[in-house]
Amino acid sequence: MIKIIALLFIVFVSVTFLLNCGLYNYDEYWDIEYDIPEIDYTDHPQLDGTTIVFNDEVVQIVWWVSKYIMYTKDEVLYNDGEYWATPEETYKSQRGDCEDHALLSLYLLHRDLGLNPRLVCGWYKDLRHAWIELDGEWYEATSGRKVTDSSNYREFLTYEYNEALGIAARVRTLNVPFVVGGE
Repeated sequence: MIKIIALLFIVFVSVTFLLNCGLYNYDEYWDIEYDIPEIDYTDHPQLDGTTIVFNDEVVQIVWWVSKYIMYTKDEVLYNDGEYWATPEETYKSQRGDCEDHALLSLYLLHRDLGLNPRLVCGWYKDLRHAWIELDGEWYEATSGRKVTDSSNYREFLTYEYNEALGIAARVRTLNVPFVVGGE
């Protein structure tokens, strides 16, 4: 019985994934522009004049996003169980949940460093969660750190840069809480 339920759930998630993003060409989102100004990642109001030296530009941007954006659940922000905000919405509201932090980080890493990070959806411990993958390394957008111990993470779906931003711009709400983040 459990195997049948699990199989039906996987089919449901797969069909929903295909309908939401698998059947749509997201190539137009490689060069999407948002109204987000250039950012001095070394200057942040929460630093109170303290200088932090980063040896890794990726960590510096992810850390900046984690400090600039206050973690807020979608239920509070949008009265929705799961809503993928665009990077511009997250930047302007200065609030968002895990995939909103990750999407803003993805956009800034692509725009400012020319990188093509990916959005990973899965679980951290037993909580649904989203984080960043770049060149085989994982980064926590909500805490601004590189993941050094991945034993508590389980990957379920990974979206290319253009797919993740396309979903945020086009689909907005995914009604499969298993697939997307939010702690």
